[in-house]
Amino acid sequence: MVKLNYLEILILWLFVLLIDLFGQNTEWKFYTTTNSPIPSNNIHCITQDTDSNYWIAASKDINGNVGGLVKFDGKNWIVYDTLNSGLPTYSINDIEIDTEDNIWLATLGYGLVKFDGSNWTIYDTLNSGLPGNDILCIAIEQNNILWLGTYWHGLVKYDGNTWTNYTQENSGLTLNEVNEIIIDSLENKWIGTDGAGLVMFDGKNWEIINCSNFMGLIPVFGLAEDINHNIWATVGGNNNNIGFIYNNGCRSYSDTEIGFEFSPRYPFGLAVDTNDVKWMATTNGIVRFDNVSWKNYSKNNSPIPGDWTSNIFIDNKNNVWFVYANTIDNSSGLGVFNNNGITDVLNIPKSLPEEFFMYQNYPNPFNPTTKIKYTIPNVGTSFLSASGRMKFVKLKVYDILGNEVATLVNEEKQAGSYEVEFNASKLPSGVYFYRLQAGDFVSTKKLMVLK
Repeated sequence: MVKLNYLEILILWLFVLLIDLFGQNTEWKFYTTTNSPIPSNNIHCITQDTDSNYWIAASKDINGNVGGLVKFDGKNWIVYDTLNSGLPTYSINDIEIDTEDNIWLATLGYGLVKFDGSNWTIYDTLNSGLPGNDILCIAIEQNNILWLGTYWHGLVKYDGNTWTNYTQENSGLTLNEVNEIIIDSLENKWIGTDGAGLVMFDGKNWEIINCSNFMGLIPVFGLAEDINHNIWATVGGNNNNIGFIYNNGCRSYSDTEIGFEFSPRYPFGLAVDTNDVKWMATTNGIVRFDNVSWKNYSKNNSPIPGDWTSNIFIDNKNNVWFVYANTIDNSSGLGVFNNNGITDVLNIPKSLPEEFFMYQNYPNPFNPTTKIKYTIPNVGTSFLSASGRMKFVKLKVYDILGNEVATLVNEEKQAGSYEVEFNASKLPSGVYFYRLQAGDFVSTKKLMVLK
């Protein structure tokens, strides 16, 4: 085994100190019109495509900024507005992305909008089977069938050819105003209404979800499925509860049980991360439930600038994104949080990279395995061997004393993007360092084994 010399160990520790001092592994980040190209501080929703790009919908804010549809790859911003694109409006209620990476937008007044990366298509009451032009939410099945929740026109199914409209009059839908839809792992549709509770539709049968002190004639704001296939919901009205539905009944949590009040501060958005932790956007900040205890992040106990959060999203790195409706002072823009440090959101390009880069391992902390991504560029002859290929690429892991504990890569590599798994099952808990070396390029990052 190779052991680093004292100078190299000192460099490793200085690197860690710089990370801690300058926030490269920070837990919180915030984006507003003052520090980013976001066109408005009134953010409605955010999602992510298969290339890890973020898509953000911004509407007109209290300062007169008009908004737009934003694409963000973690570094670069592209803003689509009504002047430079086919976007017909800034009033976007929801964004969903199908398996072909088509962007679907639910709008107020302009129906359903599709963007394939080049072309914009608008579906409205004049050219489609839509019963109304006010769309509140979208859910997409694995076969790219769309389900739309409308403002007082019921539920709409669109399979690419046929439009089907379900209403109170012709189905088991309890109210024609649909706030939220999710499709569970069994392809059941869960439909949250704006005042008549929750309905489940399996494609043939409708079931009204009745739960004492939880569901009933109340608005449903957020829906999500956990790893045990329970359906979680946030509801308003007189209850302002959070709860979940399972095979044999329901379980709800009041503000008294949670330990802080929602009323009159509603719980809105809802998401579940890969660790089965539930996250809620509320008008009293962000709420976290790890299935044992509740935690509230507000402006009084965390760096968030305001409490009025309106939606929440978990990305493919388990970062928690939350948005502000910009309805009160300091509740503006977009935030991202990760208690373990925000995992790099930069997109790894499908084309050959132009620079060396080593990403933060994910997950981190971990037990027992984690993945490390790195890129080898297609430029610069000083890194090429006589055969025209890259010189040896070395990726090794060291303990805090500089002892080498693992060799992950030790071979020539062509230009491209790579991912390697590190298994620490035989190592004790603690801080370790991983070091990539290729020619003159050297990059070191820290990781944590937590058992």
